[in-house]
Amino acid sequence: MLDYRRKLFLGVARIQSVFRDALGNPARTGTGTGFWIQLSSGGTCFVTNRHNLDPSLKFPGEPDLRLEKASLELRRTYGIDEKEQSYAHETRYFELAEQQSNFMLLDNADCALVRPNFNESTEGFSICAPFDESDLAEEDFFESTLMPVHEVYFIGFAGRSADPALGKRETSWWDTKRNLPIARSAVIASMPFLRFSNDDIQTQDVMLVSGMSFDGSSGSPVISREVGFRTTPPARSGGLAIQCQGYVPEKLIGIMSGHWWAEARYPETFKHSGLSYLTCSSSILHLIRSNSF
Repeated sequence: MLDYRRKLFLGVARIQSVFRDALGNPARTGTGTGFWIQLSSGGTCFVTNRHNLDPSLKFPGEPDLRLEKASLELRRTYGIDEKEQSYAHETRYFELAEQQSNFMLLDNADCALVRPNFNESTEGFSICAPFDESDLAEEDFFESTLMPVHEVYFIGFAGRSADPALGKRETSWWDTKRNLPIARSAVIASMPFLRFSNDDIQTQDVMLVSGMSFDGSSGSPVISREVGFRTTPPARSGGLAIQCQGYVPEKLIGIMSGHWWAEARYPETFKHSGLSYLTCSSSILHLIRSNSF
């Protein structure tokens, strides 16, 4: 997973959704984060939150809403092949075609997979997939390796999209010149081998972290930090890689899904409780393995 670092931020992008009411009028819009994964089958898919596509989860008090369309953000690319490609500052949203067949959602978890099938040509713009399917943490990683207070980081477009219907103005905390996300750190705040459960969280397969995830951060890949070190002897030695005792590799452990606000008596700036939650990679793996790509 160490060879992905130069493209790590390039592989995290935004998804834009439009929801309509029962009369067909545009009622709500939303922008969230997601990331690209290279699948073992050779294809790619975009991983995001189910609530970016499912209005019943994003707007539970408005049952008549339906998803009208969704678009993914791609970046302009220059170069002949993948090794010589360079990426421009320019990004553009491309609308997804045949949305129902493009989206794979889990009923009980806040994650979804999106096939990169678009309504128009994406020539000049490309998908950057820094993660491999093998980077996703399997269940044994949660049961025997990951520990409470393990450091993690997540990468996304922290901020808030404008929504006049809710009286929200847009705020952007990412690199707005280059349209690049930012990273934030957190630590595991629940027991990884037991899924976290709380009446205020509607979905399952959840882990709690102590970290400041804000609007727009939902959909961020959450990566556990490497512990210890791993070295590779010179090629002429013919030896295998050596790792220290207690070594823990970096793993993609899930997708950021939400956060808690503190009590309303606090000023706006301080309302965040400092607690956020992610949907574990086991749900992502389940979606990949139960759908053909």
